[in-house]
Formats: sequence, C-alpha cells, structure tokens
Amino acid sequence: MQNIQIVIPTINDAKGVVEMQKASWVDTYTNPDFGILKEDIENKFNRNIESRIRAWADTITKCQSSDHYDKMWIAKDDEKVIAFIVAHKKDSANSLGVYVLSEYQRNGLGQQLVNLALDWLEKEKEIRLECVAYNQKAINFYQKNGFEIDNSVKTEGSSLPSGAVIPTIEMVKRF
Repeated sequence: MQNIQIVIPTINDAKGVVEMQKASWVDTYTNPDFGILKEDIENKFNRNIESRIRAWADTITKCQSSDHYDKMWIAKDDEKVIAFIVAHKKDSANSLGVYVLSEYQRNGLGQQLVNLALDWLEKEKEIRLECVAYNQKAINFYQKNGFEIDNSVKTEGSSLPSGAVIPTIEMVKRF
C-alpha cells in the first residue's frame, strides 16, 4: 500500500471508478436479511456498464473545470482506482459521497478524502449525504466526522433489478 496516491481523476479513470464502485457495492451492500443479493447488485452494474462509464467520464470532465460546483478526487494503488470522493456545492446544502474498497479501509484513506472534500466545501452550509441504513461502519465513520442521522428525512434507497431496494438514510453535518 505504499504506492497509494490521491489525485484529480482524468476521463481515463472513469472505467476504474465504475469497477471500484461495483466492487464496493457488492462487498458492502450485499445483505440477504434485506433481500439484497450479490447477483442483483452485479446485474445493476452490468446491465448498463457503458453508460455508467460515460456518466463518470462526464462527471470527471465537469469536476476538472475550476468554476464548476463539483470536485472529485480518487485514490490509486499503482494504476488501480481504490477509492473516490465527489463533493457538490449546491444552493441549499452541499453534499458528498465517498467509496473505499474494503481492503483499503481502516488505514486513514477515507479520512484523507473526506478532509479534502470538507476543506473544499463552503463551511457555512450544511453538508448532506446518503448512507445505506445497515452500513454501520460508514455511519460510525460519518458520525466521527460530525455528521448526524437526519431523522426528519426518509429516503427510499436504490432499486435493484429484482425489485429489492437498498434502504438508505440521510446524514447531515451542520456548521
């Protein structure tokens, strides 16, 4: 893990971001108790993989513009994308989303990414994010960073091809 670098992505990293996100979802969100099966998550990604790559390439391009309200960083171990964070400046509240492959968690990488995003975002606005309701590791991580579960907001979650829904909660960091 000594070859890990945090960088601004290029469009050539879009495929790696999708592959990393898929692996992260499979590892983190598979939960038979909620009817969330590995195959269902894989099918969600595999059925539109090319459009996902194009969408991430577009996001990366937008984030590279200095006057844009989105910013993205990725972490690479040699050439493999192992983590990323996207931060958005919005009128009402800022937001962010972070993913780290499980084998790279608990070594400070996620914290480094969150610190970059928090430093970039405007501190006078609250920051919101969605988190899978049963992902206690992520909830604990966000709470350590000053986020609280926003009980006033109920979110449905992400639908899967089988019709199962990954339940999510919204968390907020107020300044």
